[in-house]
Amino acid sequence: MATNWDLRAFLDGQKDLNEAEKKLCYQLLDEQGFSAADKKNAFFNLNNADLKDAGIKQISTRKVLLLAIEGAAAGGLGSAAGPVPKTVAVVHVVVTPGEDKEVVDKVTFKNQASVKEFLRGANTLGFVRVPDDQAEEGEETVLIRDISDLVEGQHYHMRFEGQSHSLTSIRQELMHLGQGREDETGQAVLLDAQRQDKTCVLDPSLRVLQNSKGQAEVEFDAVIMCESQAIVLELKTNYTGANMVTESATKAQLVAQKSSDVVYAGTQYKQFSGKKVVPAFMAECVAAPREANLLHTSQTHGVKLYRRNGKSISPWASMTPLKRAAARPVALRWVVLHSFWDGGSCEGSGGDSADDYNTDYNNDCGASADVSAAVGGGGTIELDAWARLGIMVELWDTLVPEAVHWGW
Repeated sequence: MATNWDLRAFLDGQKDLNEAEKKLCYQLLDEQGFSAADKKNAFFNLNNADLKDAGIKQISTRKVLLLAIEGAAAGGLGSAAGPVPKTVAVVHVVVTPGEDKEVVDKVTFKNQASVKEFLRGANTLGFVRVPDDQAEEGEETVLIRDISDLVEGQHYHMRFEGQSHSLTSIRQELMHLGQGREDETGQAVLLDAQRQDKTCVLDPSLRVLQNSKGQAEVEFDAVIMCESQAIVLELKTNYTGANMVTESATKAQLVAQKSSDVVYAGTQYKQFSGKKVVPAFMAECVAAPREANLLHTSQTHGVKLYRRNGKSISPWASMTPLKRAAARPVALRWVVLHSFWDGGSCEGSGGDSADDYNTDYNNDCGASADVSAAVGGGGTIELDAWARLGIMVELWDTLVPEAVHWGW
């Protein structure tokens, strides 16, 4: 039994405690019996929770006592040569698609150095005790960074810089928005595919394709399986360059190749066997200067392109380049003049012959216009009235190149 223990002397030796704190600590600890000669070892094994239970409410006072106890223990004055190892439960939230899981890890800290190493590795400010059923309402939150303040078996959250509950909420919201966008776009592509093939269905099980060892190799945002083809969709938030489209095309080609490879016979790739694998791509945001690049790249690599049209998600461009108009320029010229003529104040009857136009023009406008009957066959129009018809002819060099380019 120890006989050299003096609680009052120990407290008096603490320079970081004022007289009032020393007196209060002695009174409270003496009431708990820690001034007894045989309670030396018990005193040097007190932790933060014990001191709080004893009635020492001031955090700074408890902190001073705990540092003193740890220092005394390290110097051989206590029951051990150093802090007692402690095992605590560290609780953290893992955000996964469609579900947020609370994970509890049991962590054992041997000394203060191991605590500091853990906090540094997790990039966290410290621990905060998880409230239990006995926690007082409005109890202050204490940030714990020292092993002496940790309670054996207690559950703790990690506190990060600038952390609030809204941080987790924001992460969850972004994840759910992303998942919603993928589902919406997949449904839109499915409806588009079903216009040509009613057998098309979404197959979520094929979004992540694994090799024979169960390792994920390729991932898509949606997969639509049809009778003769499979559409694999890539969805991006922002279009940054042609590599996004070429990557989609490459992934589709890779799936097609592996679907007939005997090495992948027992994998999900086999479900694509015998089908044409069609890459589809959509970016939520496409800057105007990049639109031409996106259209050209998708056509070059056979990628079906989708976009929002203000009402829904629909195809943006064909997978093959546009063909030039088959009609001769003179025929297009006749169509353009025909349209301008009908749109004027002197309306014709819409007849197809030059005589019809001569008749309509003279009857409605009281003027004459000699329209050659050979217009449709490559002839000319003699315009001797209405200056606006002359303007129509001047517009010819501008309108026809556009018409030919776009295939009107």
